[in-house]
Amino acid sequence: MSRKVFANQHGIRSTSFDYWCKKQYNEVVKNGDPPTFIELTSNSGPSELINHPQIEIKLPSGLLIKIY
Repeated sequence: MSRKVFANQHGIRSTSFDYWCKKQYNEVVKNGDPPTFIELTSNSGPSELINHPQIEIKLPSGLLIKIY
């Protein structure tokens, strides 16, 4: 599947998706560093997770990402 098709299927602007793919390639793959992933876990019960975000990330654009 092309990046453009993937972006369209997930409601992402293809130009933004291309930017982040290239950024990932330049910062990680090109330098020979493996991608780093971390597991996020919570000790909260299901009812607590519904009403309270566990993580909030505010991007410079003002976009706020809440992870429950």
